[in-house]
Amino acid sequence: VNDNNSSRNNNSSSSSNRGGSSGGLISAKHCSICLEPYQDGELIRTVLCLHQFHQNCIDRWLRTNGSCPICKYPVN
Repeated sequence: VNDNNSSRNNNSSSSSNRGGSSGGLISAKHCSICLEPYQDGELIRTVLCLHQFHQNCIDRWLRTNGSCPICKYPVN
């Protein structure tokens, strides 16, 4: 797990889209684990494959699963 915890800024001009060429992190509008939208100020975690999740969601997921819930990339 990449320990990059960050507060999400939902300003659309500062987030990159999937497949974009901005060179930034892959970004989505919701957590793929709980399916809730990201809110300003929430902590998100970026795993090694660059997918992002609510910190609490991915930490709980990784306690029982050893891979990214989206692409199954091994995360130890």
